[in-house]
Formats: sequence, C-alpha cells, structure tokens
Amino acid sequence: MRRSHGPVGRAGVVGALGALATLLCVTLTGTPAQAATTVWVADGYGPGNTGYNAAEAAITTGTVASLAYRWSVVSPVVRDACAEQAPPLVTADKVVSADQRGVAAYRADTGAPVWSFRYPAPADTATPRLAVGGPRVFGAFNGCRSISDPDTVLRAFHLTTGAVLWTAARDAPASVLLVDRGVVVVSGGDATDVRVTAYRVADGAVLWERADTLLPRPVSAGGRVLLRPAEGTGAEQVDIVTGKTLWRTVESWSPLAADGAALYVSGAAGELVRTDAATGAVAWAVPGAAAQLAVDGARLYVAQGTDLVARDLAGGAELWRASFPAQLGKPVVAGGVVYATVSGRLAHPLNAATGAELDADPPYQGAIGHPTVVNGRLYVTDGRVLDAYALA
Repeated sequence: MRRSHGPVGRAGVVGALGALATLLCVTLTGTPAQAATTVWVADGYGPGNTGYNAAEAAITTGTVASLAYRWSVVSPVVRDACAEQAPPLVTADKVVSADQRGVAAYRADTGAPVWSFRYPAPADTATPRLAVGGPRVFGAFNGCRSISDPDTVLRAFHLTTGAVLWTAARDAPASVLLVDRGVVVVSGGDATDVRVTAYRVADGAVLWERADTLLPRPVSAGGRVLLRPAEGTGAEQVDIVTGKTLWRTVESWSPLAADGAALYVSGAAGELVRTDAATGAVAWAVPGAAAQLAVDGARLYVAQGTDLVARDLAGGAELWRASFPAQLGKPVVAGGVVYATVSGRLAHPLNAATGAELDADPPYQGAIGHPTVVNGRLYVTDGRVLDAYALA
C-alpha cells in the first residue's frame, strides 16, 4: 500500500490551493529537531558545487524511508511568464525560493511567508540564479523576451527582511552566479557580449572583469575559479578576489565541482578529470560524459545519461552503477543517501556506499532540478509547488 502524502494527501492539498490567485502556504505539522543546523546556500549546496551536505544527521540510510509530507508552497500563475519555481536555498530558519512572480523567503519549519520581492516585469523575467552569502541573498535576474539585447540586473537582498541593499546592471545575460570569499561572480553573454564579472558583496562594486570569457559552472575551489575563453581552447584558474591568473592549461576544461584540494572537470570529449586545484596537475581521467556530479569525500556520483555511477576518489574506478528509465538530473548526497531526479520525478533514494535502493515507495511527487536536504527536511519542487518532507 502506498504511503500517504499527508492527512489529506499532497495531491488534494495542491488541488485545493491551486485555484487561488495568490500564493498560499499550508502547514500541517512540525518537524523533528536536529542537533546540527546547516545551510544550503547555492544550487550545488555551496561554492564548491559538490551537492553534498556533510552535516545531515536526521535523514539517513536508516530513516529516509520514514519521510512524510509536511507542507507546501504553491506558486502563483503569471500569464506568459518565463520563470518557474526553482529548488530552494535553505538557511538556519528560512527557505528562499524563486517562482513566476518573484523571490520569497519562508519559515523552514512551517512554510509561512517571511518576505517577498516581486519582479518589476514578471512576464519578462527568467528564473533567477540565486545564492546566499552571509546576511545577504543574491539574485541574477535575466530578461527573457529580448533576443537582440538581453540583459541582467544583479540584486542583493537582506536575508532577514528582503530589503534590496544594492543593484548592478549588466548589459549581457548571466547564466552562472557564484558567491565566495566576499565576492559575487556572474558569467554569461549573448552573440556580441560574453564576460565574467566579479562584484564586492558589500556594495556591488566591480572588482575585476574578463571579456570574451566564461565561468561555465558556479564552482569555486577555495577561492579559485576556472575560466574558459568564449571561443577557442584552454582554461585558466584565477583568484576570485583579484582576478589574477594562478595557472593555465591548454586543455579545454569546464569545472564540475571542487572538494578540498581536488577540482573535478570535464574535458573536451566529456571525460571526467580529477586535477589539483592549486596547480592543475592531473591525478586521473576516465572516459564517459560527465556533466552533473556530486562528491562526498568518499565517492563521486556521476550522472551519465540514464546511469548513476559511483566512482572511487583515489583513482576514478567504478564502484557501483544504478540504471534509470530516463535522463538523470544533478545528484545530491546527504546522510549517506544519494538523490537524483528522473523524468520529472525524484528517483528512489540510494545508499551512497552500495547503490542499494532504500525506499521503493517514496512519498515525493514531481521534481525538477534536485532536492534540497538539510536540517532534517527534504524540499522538492515540480516547478510550481514546493513540498517539504520530514521524518514521521
């Protein structure tokens, strides 16, 4: 028998709320306390883009099958809007999420609204890239209607109140947002203007800029970022604060994740490469497309098409493989459990050490991106409804 998604079931709650014109929040019960409070401050957990929450102690291999539905936030529908609800960021007591109308913060325990910011032009705003840095939330807001002259507005919000602290205009779209070491880095461009720009988090002042250059993914290896030319080959590691080049390579590497001294990159043919973040020296390389991965200090978990492959950190050897019926999204790891999305749903959770399935009948509904697992709660969105789960 399938487990219930709540007292009336998640589908019933969403159906009842979906007809409302304004965003509503449904609170069902509280959640168990967790000893350590952690944060999920970027799409890939932190500036290393590892997708790994090392401090999760409540939702583990032994308890993940006991997750139960807690509350939902239903996004408003804005006609002709480009944006959708995105996987949330989580601080000690807040959940921060974007949707079709704007950016908002909610109480992590109940989903009750705390503050919101509405897009000035909802029908011309794509889903923003978000990251938290200290007491601020940063968002890169792109227009979505103009093909000839797209642009971006970078905004800094006060985490507690939602007040806009500063804005910076950018005459080019931003597809990547990274916050580390007191610096906000945005990257992206169009047919005529491609660049990477670093801003000071305190006031938005430009610290450095590289034209005709990209930061392919939001990865910082201890304050070092790997940049690539917009055209041509090669890559260079630069200091995130000064923009100074630390080392160069003729290889066309794109960063995937950084864990301690190790930087994981994909090569020109899609191969997975482990390098030394400080020097660029290659430790090992294995063939096979590598675009999305998580790393937890013991293993790499690589989404390769419809397969999730666990690899040894020391030499890249395959440890286990799990196959799914469709393309996998970005994997994440917490409490010894690996999660990934597939075909618009959250796949069955797997044991990170063995690849064994941990719950054949999870309560999760539709999912995009990846789940956010922190402080004893699992958050997942289908692009319209943000659901929170906790231990029964």
